Amino acid sequence: MLLNNSVAIVTGGSRGIGRGICLELARAGAKVVVNYAGHAEKAEETVRLIQEIGGNAIAVQGDVSKKEDVARLISTT
Repeated sequence: MLLNNSVAIVTGGSRGIGRGICLELARAGAKVVVNYAGHAEKAEETVRLIQEIGGNAIAVQGDVSKKEDVARLISTT
């Protein structure tokens, strides 16, 4: 567990490569924040997959090109 007590924010973490990165970070011990812009169901599915392998994750919606969304993303974690 290389990343115990770490928090990893993964933008675009709801599917594809982002989902794979989320899963690997969770396997390494990080608490994962799955950031998504518009695929809530996919983000929640990623969270569920992480929990199934014993990891800790939350999904947070936000557009990282918008300053206020980034601020909310950071404050949520």
